[in-house]
Amino acid sequence: KFGDYHGVFYGDRKAATDQQNQGTAGIGLGILSNFNASVPLMTAAESYFLQSEAALRGWTSGDDLALLKSGVRASFNYLYSRGDKADGEAAADVYISMHVTDVSLKAIILQKWVALNGNNMFEAWTEYRRTGIPGLDVLPLSKFAGLARHIPTKLMYPTSEQTTNQENYKAAIATGNDPQSSKVFWMK
Repeated sequence: KFGDYHGVFYGDRKAATDQQNQGTAGIGLGILSNFNASVPLMTAAESYFLQSEAALRGWTSGDDLALLKSGVRASFNYLYSRGDKADGEAAADVYISMHVTDVSLKAIILQKWVALNGNNMFEAWTEYRRTGIPGLDVLPLSKFAGLARHIPTKLMYPTSEQTTNQENYKAAIATGNDPQSSKVFWMK
């Protein structure tokens, strides 16, 4: 029942930990094993996806499809590291048989995007900005009225910048520097 759940403020680790076993409806631990868990700089999955892309482009030798499958398997292993490893292996086998049957840049980047979401969202976003993959079919509606449905291509100006440096902020926007859809210099 509703009264059995106690929410906590986002980011309040102590309250979330105290409430976790008492029916909290807070954010919880997500894919991390605990609040003090280390965060990988680069996962094995990301490394395999990078190698698969390099092999596909002819930059290195290697079997691009085998590397792609290894990346998916490593992603499942990472996500199942707190649970039954055999379940993770079985889930990876089923997923690979259904979704990883051929290799293309789109297949590699899509699987990389899926693997990175939840543990390195900024890198997943950077991959989108670099390649345009995944496309618009995975996007939620924009919260900004009148804007097209798209993933922002650069970081928004902080509210503090908009309020304390209004003159320069307005000058940047006036030059077509739209905070949601203009491209970073290396994307042009």
